[in-house]
Amino acid sequence: MAPKELEAMEITEISEDIAFARELQSHLITGHIAVGRRGEGRQTLKELSTKCALSSDIVFSHGSGLTDEELSIVRDHKIGLSTTLETELQMGMGHPVAFRAKEQGCAVSLGIDVVSNIRVDMFAQMRLLLQAQRQYDFDKMGRLNQLKRKAADVLRIATMGGAEAINLQSEIGSI
Repeated sequence: MAPKELEAMEITEISEDIAFARELQSHLITGHIAVGRRGEGRQTLKELSTKCALSSDIVFSHGSGLTDEELSIVRDHKIGLSTTLETELQMGMGHPVAFRAKEQGCAVSLGIDVVSNIRVDMFAQMRLLLQAQRQYDFDKMGRLNQLKRKAADVLRIATMGGAEAINLQSEIGSI
């Protein structure tokens, strides 16, 4: 189940929608969160953690604007994250959160958003994630004489990361 646009909702309304999804026994509850600069610094996830039972039945898309504190909430509540980087880069949401979240122990997956605008090609998304992250690392370090991010890291996010984000790692995700 996907509630309305989370960043446009009040925390109480989001909590009620999540509770309703659970009443309906939804396997998965999903929504867009922390859409970077477009989120205007609202820490929806932090607010939500005080009002709602967050758990592993939730997968949030985007997350570019999540703070380190909010990533701790994601990790501690076993919430899944889905980076849809082509949309995030195209819409100015900020740098994709995938590697930062992964380094903090979060379950991170790779997705495609707005399929009417973006080709449904996971290999293209994997390449783009690796390229975007390497550019980000270069901008931070000023050099790339040692590649910290590898193709294998991105492949894991795109496969087992997706399975872990929806708690099906014992059934799917491995090649």
